Amino acid sequence: MALGSLPFLLTALFLLVASRDLLLPGLYADEVIQIAPALLQAFGARANGVHNGLPGSGIPLLPRRGEFPLMTIEYLGSLKTLLFIPVARLFGSSTTVIRLFTLAIAACAVFATYRFTARAFSSGAALVATLLLALDQSFILRTKVDWGPNALALACKMLALAVFVRWWRSRHAALLATVGVILGLGLYNKTDFAWVLLALAAATILVYPRELRRALTPGNVAAGLGGFVVGAIPFIIYNLRDPLASFRRGNPEGVRWYDPAILRAALGQRVQLLIDLLDGRSLDGPIGITPAAVRPFSFGTPFAGIFAVALLAALAVALLPQRRASPSRFVRGVRWLLICMGVFFACAVATPGASGHHHILNIYPFPHLLVGVMLADGTAALNRNGRQRLPLASLGAGVILLALVASNLALLDNTSRALQQTGGTGRWSDAIYGVADDLRQRPADAPIYAMDWGIQWRLSTLLEGRVSGIEEPWVALINPAAASDTTARLLANPRAEYIVALPGTVAFPTAWQAMQEYATQRGYRLEILRTYYQRDGVPTLQRCRFLPATAMPAASQVQHHTLPGDPGYILIP
Repeated sequence: MALGSLPFLLTALFLLVASRDLLLPGLYADEVIQIAPALLQAFGARANGVHNGLPGSGIPLLPRRGEFPLMTIEYLGSLKTLLFIPVARLFGSSTTVIRLFTLAIAACAVFATYRFTARAFSSGAALVATLLLALDQSFILRTKVDWGPNALALACKMLALAVFVRWWRSRHAALLATVGVILGLGLYNKTDFAWVLLALAAATILVYPRELRRALTPGNVAAGLGGFVVGAIPFIIYNLRDPLASFRRGNPEGVRWYDPAILRAALGQRVQLLIDLLDGRSLDGPIGITPAAVRPFSFGTPFAGIFAVALLAALAVALLPQRRASPSRFVRGVRWLLICMGVFFACAVATPGASGHHHILNIYPFPHLLVGVMLADGTAALNRNGRQRLPLASLGAGVILLALVASNLALLDNTSRALQQTGGTGRWSDAIYGVADDLRQRPADAPIYAMDWGIQWRLSTLLEGRVSGIEEPWVALINPAAASDTTARLLANPRAEYIVALPGTVAFPTAWQAMQEYATQRGYRLEILRTYYQRDGVPTLQRCRFLPATAMPAASQVQHHTLPGDPGYILIP
Protein backbone atom coordinates (compact mmCIF):
# COMPACT_ATOMS: atom_id res chain seq x y z
CA MET A 1 0.00 0.00 0.00
CA ALA A 2 1.41 3.37 -1.01
CA LEU A 3 2.08 5.79 1.84
CA GLY A 4 0.16 8.44 -0.08
CA SER A 5 -3.10 6.60 0.57
CA LEU A 6 -2.64 6.49 4.36
CA PRO A 7 -4.10 9.93 5.16
CA PHE A 8 -7.21 9.12 3.12
CA LEU A 9 -7.64 5.75 4.84
CA LEU A 10 -7.18 7.24 8.31
CA THR A 11 -9.64 10.03 7.53
CA ALA A 12 -12.15 7.47 6.25
CA LEU A 13 -11.66 5.46 9.45
CA PHE A 14 -12.42 8.55 11.52
CA LEU A 15 -15.60 9.29 9.56
CA LEU A 16 -16.73 5.66 9.79
CA VAL A 17 -16.30 5.52 13.55
CA ALA A 18 -17.56 9.05 14.28
CA SER A 19 -20.74 8.77 12.17
CA ARG A 20 -22.16 5.99 14.32
CA ASP A 21 -25.32 7.11 16.17
CA LEU A 22 -25.44 10.53 14.52
CA LEU A 23 -28.71 11.42 16.23
CA LEU A 24 -27.36 10.68 19.71
CA PRO A 25 -27.19 12.45 22.03
CA GLY A 26 -30.02 14.87 21.24
CA LEU A 27 -29.34 18.18 19.55
CA TYR A 28 -27.82 20.61 22.06
CA ALA A 29 -28.25 24.38 22.15
CA ASP A 30 -24.60 25.37 21.79
CA GLU A 31 -24.36 22.97 18.87
CA VAL A 32 -26.70 25.14 16.79
CA ILE A 33 -25.90 28.64 18.02
CA GLN A 34 -23.98 29.22 14.78
CA ILE A 35 -26.33 27.10 12.65
CA ALA A 36 -29.60 28.93 13.36
CA PRO A 37 -28.44 32.28 11.85
CA ALA A 38 -27.62 30.46 8.60
CA LEU A 39 -31.31 29.61 8.19
CA LEU A 40 -32.23 33.24 7.54
CA GLN A 41 -29.72 33.40 4.72
CA ALA A 42 -30.71 29.97 3.39
CA PHE A 43 -34.50 30.17 3.66
CA GLY A 44 -35.29 33.88 3.85
CA ALA A 45 -38.55 35.10 5.33
CA ARG A 46 -39.79 31.62 6.25
CA ALA A 47 -37.08 31.51 8.92
CA ASN A 48 -38.01 34.82 10.56
CA GLY A 49 -37.69 34.73 14.32
CA VAL A 50 -34.64 32.48 14.54
CA HIS A 51 -31.63 33.52 16.57
CA ASN A 52 -29.50 35.75 14.33
CA GLY A 53 -26.16 36.23 16.03
CA LEU A 54 -24.85 39.19 17.95
CA PRO A 55 -27.12 42.26 17.69
CA GLY A 56 -25.45 45.22 16.02
CA SER A 57 -22.86 43.15 14.15
CA GLY A 58 -24.90 42.55 10.99
CA ILE A 59 -23.93 43.37 7.41
CA PRO A 60 -25.86 42.84 4.13
CA LEU A 61 -24.92 39.54 2.49
CA LEU A 62 -27.69 38.13 0.28
CA PRO A 63 -30.62 40.09 -1.19
CA ARG A 64 -33.89 39.84 0.74
CA ARG A 65 -32.25 37.74 3.44
CA GLY A 66 -31.76 40.29 6.20
CA GLU A 67 -28.40 41.06 7.73
CA PHE A 68 -25.64 38.50 8.18
CA PRO A 69 -24.08 38.71 11.67
CA LEU A 70 -20.33 39.25 11.65
CA MET A 71 -20.22 37.72 15.13
CA THR A 72 -22.28 35.07 16.89
CA ILE A 73 -21.26 36.45 20.27
CA GLU A 74 -18.47 38.85 21.17
CA TYR A 75 -15.67 36.27 21.08
CA LEU A 76 -17.21 33.87 18.56
CA GLY A 77 -17.32 34.72 14.88
CA SER A 78 -19.72 33.50 12.20
CA LEU A 79 -17.38 31.47 9.99
CA LYS A 80 -19.32 28.28 10.70
CA THR A 81 -22.57 30.11 9.93
CA LEU A 82 -21.22 31.28 6.58
CA LEU A 83 -20.01 27.80 5.62
CA PHE A 84 -23.34 26.22 6.57
CA ILE A 85 -25.52 28.45 4.37
CA PRO A 86 -24.99 26.44 1.13
CA VAL A 87 -25.26 23.19 3.12
CA ALA A 88 -28.67 24.26 4.49
CA ARG A 89 -29.84 25.27 1.02
CA LEU A 90 -28.90 21.89 -0.43
CA PHE A 91 -29.65 19.49 2.40
CA GLY A 92 -31.63 21.31 5.11
CA SER A 93 -30.67 21.53 8.77
CA SER A 94 -31.51 18.17 10.29
CA THR A 95 -29.35 16.76 13.07
CA THR A 96 -27.80 14.32 10.60
CA VAL A 97 -26.82 17.12 8.22
CA ILE A 98 -25.42 19.33 10.99
CA ARG A 99 -23.29 16.59 12.50
CA LEU A 100 -21.99 15.29 9.18
CA PHE A 101 -21.05 18.89 8.38
CA THR A 102 -19.01 19.32 11.57
CA LEU A 103 -17.48 15.85 11.24
CA ALA A 104 -16.39 16.76 7.70
CA ILE A 105 -14.60 19.79 9.16
CA ALA A 106 -12.98 17.58 11.82
CA ALA A 107 -11.96 15.15 9.07
CA CYS A 108 -9.95 17.97 7.49
CA ALA A 109 -8.05 18.22 10.78
CA VAL A 110 -7.37 14.46 10.74
CA PHE A 111 -6.12 14.57 7.13
CA ALA A 112 -3.96 17.63 7.74
CA THR A 113 -2.51 16.08 10.92
CA TYR A 114 -1.05 13.25 8.86
CA ARG A 115 0.24 15.57 6.15
CA PHE A 116 1.94 17.90 8.62
CA THR A 117 3.44 15.16 10.79
CA ALA A 118 4.74 13.16 7.83
CA ARG A 119 6.55 16.22 6.45
CA ALA A 120 7.75 17.66 9.76
CA PHE A 121 8.71 14.37 11.46
CA SER A 122 8.23 10.99 9.75
CA SER A 123 5.60 8.82 8.13
CA GLY A 124 5.75 6.48 11.15
CA ALA A 125 5.02 9.29 13.58
CA ALA A 126 2.25 10.51 11.27
CA LEU A 127 0.62 7.08 11.21
CA VAL A 128 0.68 6.67 15.00
CA ALA A 129 -0.45 10.22 15.81
CA THR A 130 -3.25 10.32 13.24
CA LEU A 131 -4.53 6.87 14.19
CA LEU A 132 -4.71 7.86 17.85
CA LEU A 133 -6.49 11.11 16.95
CA ALA A 134 -8.98 9.38 14.63
CA LEU A 135 -10.02 7.00 17.45
CA ASP A 136 -9.90 9.51 20.33
CA GLN A 137 -13.37 9.53 21.93
CA SER A 138 -13.11 13.11 23.20
CA PHE A 139 -12.15 14.30 19.73
CA ILE A 140 -14.95 12.27 18.09
CA LEU A 141 -17.78 13.21 20.45
CA ARG A 142 -16.80 16.83 20.91
CA THR A 143 -16.41 17.53 17.19
CA LYS A 144 -19.63 15.63 16.41
CA VAL A 145 -21.66 17.87 18.73
CA ASP A 146 -19.12 20.71 18.34
CA TRP A 147 -19.71 21.98 21.84
CA GLY A 148 -17.19 24.77 22.07
CA PRO A 149 -17.07 25.03 19.13
CA ASN A 150 -13.80 23.25 18.30
CA ALA A 151 -13.99 21.60 14.88
CA LEU A 152 -13.08 24.68 12.84
CA ALA A 153 -10.30 25.74 15.21
CA LEU A 154 -8.64 22.33 15.01
CA ALA A 155 -9.03 22.21 11.23
CA CYS A 156 -7.63 25.73 10.77
CA LYS A 157 -4.63 24.97 12.98
CA MET A 158 -3.65 21.73 11.27
CA LEU A 159 -4.38 22.92 7.72
CA ALA A 160 -2.22 25.99 8.35
CA LEU A 161 0.61 23.82 9.67
CA ALA A 162 0.38 21.41 6.72
CA VAL A 163 0.58 24.27 4.23
CA PHE A 164 3.31 25.99 6.29
CA VAL A 165 5.59 22.95 6.01
CA ARG A 166 5.12 23.00 2.23
CA TRP A 167 6.06 26.68 2.18
CA TRP A 168 9.06 25.98 4.44
CA ARG A 169 10.45 23.73 1.73
CA SER A 170 9.40 25.64 -1.39
CA ARG A 171 9.41 29.29 -0.21
CA HIS A 172 6.50 30.09 -2.54
CA ALA A 173 4.90 33.29 -1.23
CA ALA A 174 1.44 32.13 -2.29
CA LEU A 175 1.64 29.25 0.17
CA LEU A 176 2.57 31.58 3.02
CA ALA A 177 -0.33 33.85 2.06
CA THR A 178 -2.60 30.80 2.27
CA VAL A 179 -1.23 30.04 5.75
CA GLY A 180 -2.02 33.62 6.75
CA VAL A 181 -5.60 33.38 5.46
CA ILE A 182 -6.22 30.13 7.34
CA LEU A 183 -4.80 31.49 10.59
CA GLY A 184 -6.81 34.69 10.19
CA LEU A 185 -9.97 32.63 9.71
CA GLY A 186 -9.07 30.68 12.85
CA LEU A 187 -8.89 33.89 14.88
CA TYR A 188 -12.18 35.10 13.38
CA ASN A 189 -13.78 31.77 14.21
CA LYS A 190 -13.02 32.16 17.93
CA THR A 191 -10.84 34.54 19.87
CA ASP A 192 -9.05 31.86 21.90
CA PHE A 193 -7.32 30.88 18.66
CA ALA A 194 -4.93 33.66 19.70
CA TRP A 195 -3.41 31.07 22.07
CA VAL A 196 -2.62 28.90 19.06
CA LEU A 197 -1.05 31.83 17.22
CA LEU A 198 1.15 32.68 20.21
CA ALA A 199 2.16 29.06 20.72
CA LEU A 200 3.08 28.44 17.07
CA ALA A 201 4.96 31.72 16.78
CA ALA A 202 6.93 31.26 20.01
CA ALA A 203 7.91 27.67 19.24
CA THR A 204 9.01 28.42 15.68
CA ILE A 205 11.00 31.50 16.66
CA LEU A 206 12.77 29.75 19.55
CA VAL A 207 13.57 26.47 17.80
CA TYR A 208 14.22 27.60 14.23
CA PRO A 209 15.52 31.20 14.52
CA ARG A 210 18.18 31.11 11.78
CA GLU A 211 15.97 29.33 9.24
CA LEU A 212 13.16 31.75 9.99
CA ARG A 213 15.35 34.83 9.48
CA ARG A 214 16.47 33.54 6.09
CA ALA A 215 12.94 32.63 5.03
CA LEU A 216 11.13 35.80 6.06
CA THR A 217 12.00 38.10 3.20
CA PRO A 218 10.00 41.32 2.84
CA GLY A 219 7.90 39.63 0.16
CA ASN A 220 7.12 36.63 2.34
CA VAL A 221 6.30 38.84 5.33
CA ALA A 222 3.91 40.89 3.21
CA ALA A 223 2.28 37.73 1.85
CA GLY A 224 1.81 36.17 5.28
CA LEU A 225 0.52 39.31 7.00
CA GLY A 226 -1.66 40.23 4.03
CA GLY A 227 -3.26 36.80 4.03
CA PHE A 228 -3.84 36.98 7.78
CA VAL A 229 -5.61 40.34 7.49
CA VAL A 230 -7.81 38.98 4.69
CA GLY A 231 -8.82 35.97 6.79
CA ALA A 232 -9.39 37.97 9.97
CA ILE A 233 -11.03 41.04 8.39
CA PRO A 234 -14.50 40.46 9.93
CA PHE A 235 -12.86 40.07 13.36
CA ILE A 236 -10.82 43.23 12.81
CA ILE A 237 -13.86 45.24 11.68
CA TYR A 238 -15.90 44.20 14.71
CA ASN A 239 -13.11 44.99 17.19
CA LEU A 240 -12.56 48.39 15.57
CA ARG A 241 -16.26 49.16 16.00
CA ASP A 242 -16.13 48.10 19.65
CA PRO A 243 -12.47 48.21 20.71
CA LEU A 244 -11.19 44.81 21.86
CA ALA A 245 -14.70 43.58 22.64
CA SER A 246 -13.75 40.03 21.66
CA PHE A 247 -11.02 39.97 24.30
CA ARG A 248 -13.04 41.60 27.07
CA ARG A 249 -15.96 39.16 26.99
CA GLY A 250 -15.36 35.97 28.97
CA ASN A 251 -12.76 37.49 31.28
CA PRO A 252 -14.53 38.53 34.49
CA GLU A 253 -13.72 41.99 35.72
CA GLY A 254 -11.98 42.19 39.05
CA VAL A 255 -10.35 38.76 38.79
CA ARG A 256 -6.69 39.07 39.77
CA TRP A 257 -5.45 36.48 37.30
CA TYR A 258 -1.85 37.28 38.27
CA ASP A 259 -2.44 36.21 41.90
CA PRO A 260 -0.19 33.16 42.54
CA ALA A 261 -2.94 31.32 44.43
CA ILE A 262 -5.38 31.84 41.57
CA LEU A 263 -2.80 30.69 39.04
CA ARG A 264 -2.00 27.54 41.03
CA ALA A 265 -5.68 26.65 41.27
CA ALA A 266 -6.16 27.37 37.57
CA LEU A 267 -3.16 25.20 36.66
CA GLY A 268 -4.51 22.25 38.62
CA GLN A 269 -7.96 22.64 37.12
CA ARG A 270 -6.63 22.89 33.53
CA VAL A 271 -4.44 19.82 34.04
CA GLN A 272 -7.48 17.86 35.22
CA LEU A 273 -9.42 19.02 32.15
CA LEU A 274 -6.63 17.72 29.92
CA ILE A 275 -6.60 14.37 31.74
CA ASP A 276 -10.38 14.10 31.28
CA LEU A 277 -9.99 14.73 27.56
CA LEU A 278 -7.18 12.25 27.06
CA ASP A 279 -9.05 9.59 29.06
CA GLY A 280 -11.97 9.92 26.63
CA ARG A 281 -14.56 10.54 29.36
CA SER A 282 -14.84 14.35 29.27
CA LEU A 283 -18.39 14.43 27.87
CA ASP A 284 -19.86 11.53 29.85
CA GLY A 285 -21.36 13.64 32.63
CA PRO A 286 -23.26 16.13 30.44
CA ILE A 287 -24.73 13.44 28.15
CA GLY A 288 -25.57 11.05 30.98
CA ILE A 289 -23.02 8.24 30.60
CA THR A 290 -22.29 6.64 33.99
CA PRO A 291 -18.99 4.94 34.85
CA ALA A 292 -20.81 1.63 35.24
CA ALA A 293 -22.10 1.85 31.66
CA VAL A 294 -18.62 1.79 30.12
CA ARG A 295 -16.87 -0.84 32.25
CA PRO A 296 -14.03 -1.83 32.22
CA PHE A 297 -13.20 1.72 31.13
CA SER A 298 -14.89 3.53 34.01
CA PHE A 299 -11.76 5.67 34.32
CA GLY A 300 -11.20 5.99 30.58
CA THR A 301 -8.43 4.74 28.32
CA PRO A 302 -4.74 4.61 29.31
CA PHE A 303 -3.84 7.38 26.86
CA ALA A 304 -3.40 10.03 29.58
CA GLY A 305 -0.82 7.83 31.32
CA ILE A 306 1.00 7.06 28.06
CA PHE A 307 1.07 10.78 27.27
CA ALA A 308 2.56 11.54 30.70
CA VAL A 309 5.36 9.03 30.10
CA ALA A 310 5.95 10.41 26.59
CA LEU A 311 6.04 13.93 28.02
CA LEU A 312 8.72 13.00 30.55
CA ALA A 313 10.76 11.25 27.87
CA ALA A 314 10.40 14.24 25.57
CA LEU A 315 11.58 16.61 28.31
CA ALA A 316 14.63 14.42 28.80
CA VAL A 317 15.36 14.48 25.07
CA ALA A 318 14.90 18.25 24.90
CA LEU A 319 16.91 19.18 27.99
CA LEU A 320 19.76 16.68 28.16
CA PRO A 321 23.08 17.73 26.59
CA GLN A 322 23.49 16.69 22.96
CA ARG A 323 26.57 14.92 21.60
CA ARG A 324 26.30 16.69 18.27
CA ALA A 325 27.19 20.34 17.73
CA SER A 326 23.68 21.05 16.48
CA PRO A 327 20.53 19.23 17.64
CA SER A 328 19.07 16.60 15.33
CA ARG A 329 15.80 17.06 13.47
CA PHE A 330 14.16 14.73 15.99
CA VAL A 331 15.35 16.75 19.00
CA ARG A 332 14.35 20.07 17.47
CA GLY A 333 10.93 18.71 16.58
CA VAL A 334 10.39 17.51 20.13
CA ARG A 335 11.41 20.91 21.49
CA TRP A 336 8.99 22.61 19.07
CA LEU A 337 6.10 20.42 20.26
CA LEU A 338 6.90 21.01 23.93
CA ILE A 339 7.06 24.78 23.52
CA CYS A 340 3.78 24.79 21.57
CA MET A 341 1.99 22.88 24.31
CA GLY A 342 3.65 24.87 27.07
CA VAL A 343 2.72 28.28 25.67
CA PHE A 344 -0.82 27.14 24.86
CA PHE A 345 -1.30 25.80 28.37
CA ALA A 346 0.14 28.96 29.92
CA CYS A 347 -2.41 31.02 27.98
CA ALA A 348 -5.24 28.76 29.17
CA VAL A 349 -4.09 29.06 32.79
CA ALA A 350 -3.76 32.85 32.57
CA THR A 351 -7.25 33.30 31.05
CA PRO A 352 -9.84 33.36 33.88
CA GLY A 353 -12.75 32.26 31.71
CA ALA A 354 -10.97 29.30 30.10
CA SER A 355 -12.33 26.74 32.54
CA GLY A 356 -14.08 24.29 30.21
CA HIS A 357 -12.98 21.13 28.45
CA HIS A 358 -13.65 22.79 25.11
CA HIS A 359 -11.01 25.41 25.84
CA ILE A 360 -8.33 22.82 26.51
CA LEU A 361 -9.41 20.66 23.55
CA ASN A 362 -7.72 23.17 21.24
CA ILE A 363 -4.36 21.75 22.38
CA TYR A 364 -5.27 18.73 20.24
CA PRO A 365 -3.66 17.02 18.36
CA PHE A 366 -0.31 17.97 19.92
CA PRO A 367 -0.54 15.30 22.67
CA HIS A 368 -1.11 12.72 19.92
CA LEU A 369 1.79 14.15 17.92
CA LEU A 370 4.10 13.89 20.93
CA VAL A 371 3.13 10.27 21.61
CA GLY A 372 3.44 9.46 17.90
CA VAL A 373 6.86 11.08 17.62
CA MET A 374 8.20 9.39 20.75
CA LEU A 375 6.81 5.95 19.82
CA ALA A 376 7.94 6.05 16.19
CA ASP A 377 10.94 8.37 15.93
CA GLY A 378 12.13 7.98 19.51
CA THR A 379 12.21 4.19 19.37
CA ALA A 380 13.87 4.32 15.96
CA ALA A 381 16.61 6.47 17.48
CA LEU A 382 17.03 3.99 20.36
CA ASN A 383 17.34 1.11 17.93
CA ARG A 384 19.98 2.95 15.91
CA ASN A 385 21.99 3.98 18.95
CA GLY A 386 21.79 0.54 20.52
CA ARG A 387 22.57 -1.25 17.24
CA GLN A 388 20.11 -3.95 18.12
CA ARG A 389 19.47 -6.70 15.64
CA LEU A 390 16.06 -7.23 17.18
CA PRO A 391 14.36 -3.83 17.52
CA LEU A 392 12.99 -4.38 21.03
CA ALA A 393 12.05 -0.71 21.43
CA SER A 394 9.94 -0.87 18.25
CA LEU A 395 8.22 -4.03 19.47
CA GLY A 396 7.40 -2.32 22.75
CA ALA A 397 6.06 0.71 20.92
CA GLY A 398 3.91 -1.57 18.78
CA VAL A 399 2.40 -3.21 21.84
CA ILE A 400 1.61 0.18 23.37
CA LEU A 401 -0.02 1.36 20.13
CA LEU A 402 -2.15 -1.80 19.84
CA ALA A 403 -3.27 -1.42 23.46
CA LEU A 404 -4.28 2.20 22.88
CA VAL A 405 -6.18 1.39 19.68
CA ALA A 406 -7.99 -1.55 21.29
CA SER A 407 -8.98 0.45 24.38
CA ASN A 408 -10.18 3.39 22.26
CA LEU A 409 -12.37 1.13 20.12
CA ALA A 410 -13.77 -0.66 23.17
CA LEU A 411 -14.60 2.62 24.94
CA LEU A 412 -16.26 3.98 21.79
CA ASP A 413 -18.39 0.84 21.51
CA ASN A 414 -19.39 0.90 25.20
CA THR A 415 -20.30 4.59 24.99
CA SER A 416 -22.40 3.98 21.87
CA ARG A 417 -24.31 1.21 23.61
CA ALA A 418 -24.90 3.42 26.64
CA LEU A 419 -26.17 6.26 24.46
CA GLN A 420 -28.61 3.94 22.75
CA GLN A 421 -30.03 3.12 26.17
CA THR A 422 -30.36 6.72 27.41
CA GLY A 423 -30.69 8.80 24.24
CA GLY A 424 -28.84 11.51 26.12
CA THR A 425 -30.09 13.13 29.31
CA GLY A 426 -31.21 16.58 30.41
CA ARG A 427 -30.60 19.26 27.79
CA TRP A 428 -28.86 16.59 25.66
CA SER A 429 -31.93 14.33 25.53
CA ASP A 430 -33.26 13.19 22.17
CA ALA A 431 -36.75 14.05 23.48
CA ILE A 432 -36.33 17.36 21.59
CA TYR A 433 -36.98 15.47 18.35
CA GLY A 434 -40.49 14.57 19.53
CA VAL A 435 -41.26 18.24 20.20
CA ALA A 436 -40.12 19.19 16.71
CA ASP A 437 -42.21 16.40 15.14
CA ASP A 438 -45.34 17.64 16.92
CA LEU A 439 -44.77 21.28 16.00
CA ARG A 440 -44.58 20.36 12.32
CA GLN A 441 -48.28 19.48 12.53
CA ARG A 442 -49.30 22.90 13.83
CA PRO A 443 -50.28 25.89 11.69
CA ALA A 444 -47.15 27.73 10.64
CA ASP A 445 -48.38 31.06 12.01
CA ALA A 446 -49.41 29.81 15.47
CA PRO A 447 -47.05 31.40 18.02
CA ILE A 448 -44.68 29.15 19.94
CA TYR A 449 -42.88 30.41 23.01
CA ALA A 450 -39.69 28.69 24.20
CA MET A 451 -39.58 29.18 27.95
CA ASP A 452 -35.95 28.33 28.66
CA TRP A 453 -32.45 28.81 27.28
CA GLY A 454 -31.57 27.06 24.04
CA ILE A 455 -34.98 25.58 23.18
CA GLN A 456 -35.66 28.12 20.43
CA TRP A 457 -32.31 27.55 18.70
CA ARG A 458 -32.82 23.80 18.60
CA LEU A 459 -36.42 23.88 17.41
CA SER A 460 -35.81 26.59 14.78
CA THR A 461 -33.00 24.47 13.39
CA LEU A 462 -34.86 21.16 13.44
CA LEU A 463 -37.92 22.75 11.81
CA GLU A 464 -35.70 24.33 9.12
CA GLY A 465 -37.57 27.62 9.27
CA ARG A 466 -40.95 26.04 8.41
CA VAL A 467 -42.55 27.23 11.66
CA SER A 468 -42.18 30.98 12.00
CA GLY A 469 -42.48 32.97 15.17
CA ILE A 470 -40.70 30.75 17.70
CA GLU A 471 -39.82 33.28 20.37
CA GLU A 472 -37.91 32.99 23.63
CA PRO A 473 -39.60 35.41 26.07
CA TRP A 474 -37.87 33.84 29.07
CA VAL A 475 -35.16 36.52 28.71
CA ALA A 476 -37.70 39.21 29.58
CA LEU A 477 -39.50 37.10 32.17
CA ILE A 478 -36.45 36.74 34.39
CA ASN A 479 -36.39 40.55 34.62
CA PRO A 480 -38.99 41.56 37.26
CA ALA A 481 -39.45 44.97 35.66
CA ALA A 482 -40.47 43.47 32.31
CA ALA A 483 -42.17 40.24 33.43
CA SER A 484 -45.69 41.68 33.87
CA ASP A 485 -45.93 43.35 30.45
CA THR A 486 -44.34 40.37 28.72
CA THR A 487 -46.74 37.89 30.32
CA ALA A 488 -49.75 40.02 29.41
CA ARG A 489 -48.62 40.10 25.78
CA LEU A 490 -48.15 36.34 25.66
CA LEU A 491 -51.53 35.57 27.22
CA ALA A 492 -53.32 37.87 24.77
CA ASN A 493 -53.04 35.19 22.07
CA PRO A 494 -55.12 32.09 22.97
CA ARG A 495 -53.47 30.08 20.16
CA ALA A 496 -50.03 30.37 21.75
CA GLU A 497 -48.25 27.26 22.94
CA TYR A 498 -45.35 27.07 25.36
CA ILE A 499 -42.39 24.68 25.35
CA VAL A 500 -41.22 24.23 28.92
CA ALA A 501 -38.09 22.61 30.34
CA LEU A 502 -38.81 20.50 33.42
CA PRO A 503 -36.76 20.30 36.65
CA GLY A 504 -33.41 18.71 36.02
CA THR A 505 -33.14 20.23 32.56
CA VAL A 506 -34.24 23.84 33.10
CA ALA A 507 -31.57 26.55 33.13
CA PHE A 508 -33.70 29.55 34.18
CA PRO A 509 -36.68 28.26 36.22
CA THR A 510 -37.78 31.72 37.39
CA ALA A 511 -39.04 32.61 33.90
CA TRP A 512 -41.71 29.92 33.80
CA GLN A 513 -42.54 30.44 37.48
CA ALA A 514 -43.24 34.13 36.82
CA MET A 515 -45.40 33.24 33.83
CA GLN A 516 -47.48 30.73 35.79
CA GLU A 517 -47.97 33.04 38.77
CA TYR A 518 -49.16 35.93 36.59
CA ALA A 519 -51.51 33.70 34.59
CA THR A 520 -53.00 32.05 37.68
CA GLN A 521 -53.68 35.42 39.32
CA ARG A 522 -55.73 36.43 36.28
CA GLY A 523 -57.82 33.30 36.11
CA TYR A 524 -55.93 31.35 33.46
CA ARG A 525 -55.46 27.63 33.73
CA LEU A 526 -52.53 25.64 32.45
CA GLU A 527 -53.27 22.76 30.10
CA ILE A 528 -50.43 20.32 29.41
CA LEU A 529 -50.73 19.07 25.87
CA ARG A 530 -47.90 16.58 26.00
CA THR A 531 -44.97 15.57 28.16
CA TYR A 532 -41.77 14.38 26.50
CA TYR A 533 -39.60 11.79 28.20
CA GLN A 534 -36.05 10.59 28.16
CA ARG A 535 -35.61 6.96 27.21
CA ASP A 536 -35.31 6.07 30.90
CA GLY A 537 -38.78 7.54 31.58
CA VAL A 538 -37.65 10.83 33.15
CA PRO A 539 -39.83 13.77 31.95
CA THR A 540 -37.75 16.40 30.19
CA LEU A 541 -39.97 18.83 28.25
CA GLN A 542 -43.63 19.80 28.11
CA ARG A 543 -45.84 21.45 25.53
CA CYS A 544 -48.72 23.39 27.05
CA ARG A 545 -51.09 26.33 26.72
CA PHE A 546 -53.03 28.74 28.96
CA LEU A 547 -56.82 29.01 28.76
CA PRO A 548 -59.10 31.53 30.49
CA ALA A 549 -61.45 29.91 33.00
CA THR A 550 -64.42 30.76 30.75
CA ALA A 551 -62.79 28.94 27.86
CA MET A 552 -62.28 25.61 29.63
CA PRO A 553 -63.57 22.71 27.50
CA ALA A 554 -66.56 20.68 28.45
CA ALA A 555 -65.97 17.27 29.95
CA SER A 556 -66.94 15.61 26.65
CA GLN A 557 -64.20 17.53 24.85
CA VAL A 558 -61.39 16.50 27.15
CA GLN A 559 -59.00 13.71 26.19
CA HIS A 560 -56.80 12.24 28.88
CA HIS A 561 -53.12 11.51 28.40
CA THR A 562 -52.14 7.86 28.27
CA LEU A 563 -48.36 8.34 28.18
CA PRO A 564 -46.55 6.22 30.80
CA GLY A 565 -45.89 8.16 33.95
CA ASP A 566 -48.00 11.18 32.90
CA PRO A 567 -50.15 12.06 35.93
CA GLY A 568 -53.53 12.52 34.25
CA TYR A 569 -53.02 15.93 32.64
CA ILE A 570 -55.78 16.85 30.23
CA LEU A 571 -55.19 17.30 26.54
CA ILE A 572 -57.09 19.97 24.64
CA PRO A 573 -57.99 18.71 21.13
